Amino acid sequence: ITLNWDSCSGGSPGYVPANGWCAPHPTAFSCSCDRGDVGEGYIYTESRSFNGSKCVSPAETCSGGECVVGCGDADESRSCCEALGGGAWEWGVSGEAKPFGGFTSSGQQGCIGDDAGEFLRFRECLGGVCVTDVADVAACRSGASCVFKGQCFSDIDELVVESSVELADEINSRSSEFVDDFEGLFVDDAERELVKAGLQDYFGDERVRVIAKAAVSGSDLESSVYADVNGDVAVEVCDPGQWQGVGGGLSGVVSNVTSPVGGAVVKVLGTGLQAVTDGLGRYSISNVPSGTTDLVASKPGDGYEDSILLDVYVPGFGVRVQDFVLVHPRDGCNDDCTVADGLCRAECDGKGLCSFASAESRVACDFAAPGIVDYGEGWVECCAGAPFMPVEADIKVCGDTVISSRVPVLFKGRLVSMVLTVFDSAECQ
Repeated sequence: ITLNWDSCSGGSPGYVPANGWCAPHPTAFSCSCDRGDVGEGYIYTESRSFNGSKCVSPAETCSGGECVVGCGDADESRSCCEALGGGAWEWGVSGEAKPFGGFTSSGQQGCIGDDAGEFLRFRECLGGVCVTDVADVAACRSGASCVFKGQCFSDIDELVVESSVELADEINSRSSEFVDDFEGLFVDDAERELVKAGLQDYFGDERVRVIAKAAVSGSDLESSVYADVNGDVAVEVCDPGQWQGVGGGLSGVVSNVTSPVGGAVVKVLGTGLQAVTDGLGRYSISNVPSGTTDLVASKPGDGYEDSILLDVYVPGFGVRVQDFVLVHPRDGCNDDCTVADGLCRAECDGKGLCSFASAESRVACDFAAPGIVDYGEGWVECCAGAPFMPVEADIKVCGDTVISSRVPVLFKGRLVSMVLTVFDSAECQ
């Protein structure tokens, strides 16, 4: 091996110049020497190759002025990382705030892949929510992590599992925000209450994870998974390994007082999002921005008034169930089917929330005062009750503790006294 020095200057035996040359610097301006020869008092061993400034082979490092073969650890240098990894490992910088793998601090350089739990990640975007950038890279602790400006962000599903204790406390403290999620996701009240009582034990349940993912927004964990990657003020979420837009869903039923309304339009105000109800009055809207929003349901062609709901909370994940009731203009009618004089009116049927139980009720209660009125051999409770046949009560009052009181009520258009009697039925045994 011949070492050629094209521009050697200065130095003395044992001197290592600051320009990064590894071998001792000859004193001659131009010189050369062969392996095993002695020139100017220097002996070069065959274990070293040299290009005039630095070590050539990636398996060599500069040690004590000599290029020597062998690396103690892949994290020693980029050349050791490449040599020991055989090209499978990458040299990079930690994007995590906490220690992981062979990295002990944020911003630390090291070999990625030589220790367990090290992954080279880059900025990856889904569906055009931002621009994928393969040059924005970082060493992260998970293959599902996202990267933005050299920083690692956790996948929200992994965060939910890892932070179940904190999120269970968060859900309990903000339970009013998630009551609709609980109601819509579980079979009945008993199952819902069982899960709420031991949330942390149910974090493997996909339904609970939906609620937990919604609870991340607004919590101390939010900055771990959310970032404004595209600069539009709204945040994106890491889910999983890719930056995605944040949005939940809306669903429900639009009905009038008595039946579903098909063909009604439900809109998310301030956006272009909307849906038309099917024959059963059902609608569904996806990718609704999380947070509070205003909604409107309408079907003006049938004479309904618009139903507007303000400040409806939509979770970042999961579906908010929101129903609407469409009504016709009231035209002076009250929702209990009365008008200003306090009497029931048949003409109010279908206006506002007024709905007589039947055609018989509508006829019997027209111009009647609210209360019980005669209808044939039976009675009708006006304004909205159905005709019924009274049943004579068989009441036995007994015991020593009997309390009676009289309450004035309107019965068949007359003010009468209703007697209330309270007694201890146990004494009747």
